[in-house]
Amino acid sequence: MTLIKRSHVTTLEDPFERVFRDLLGGGVFGGRLIEGKAAMRIEEKLDDHVYILRVEAPGIDPDKDVEITTADGLVHIEVHREDKHEEKQGETYRSEFRYGSFARTLQLPDGADASAIKAEYKDGILDVRVPIPEPTTAATTKVAVMRG
Repeated sequence: MTLIKRSHVTTLEDPFERVFRDLLGGGVFGGRLIEGKAAMRIEEKLDDHVYILRVEAPGIDPDKDVEITTADGLVHIEVHREDKHEEKQGETYRSEFRYGSFARTLQLPDGADASAIKAEYKDGILDVRVPIPEPTTAATTKVAVMRG
């Protein structure tokens, strides 16, 4: 197993986002804002010819809240979360909601087969797996050189 280390994305942070991040313990989803969306926390690893992304995404419905696309050697993962809680006691009504989106685009390793990507959601973790076929060794053929 190989862990893949990436440099952090550097962005100019909105002072209001910093205040909310500090108050709420990490912004909308615990990450920085990138292009208007919070950056999700991702663990990347390469294990036995499979590129694995584990995305922290608690409280979502994977059938309607997750979009994973690939193009030009990149994988783009976008998650939207909406949570609403309502309480009614007699004449008292209380409602709380929170919502937001987060996204990441990552470079796939050389040789990754984006057409065979698989994703599974369990216990708040989105697990994305991209196979990387083993390189094949082409048979060598000796070419005869003719005299002219």
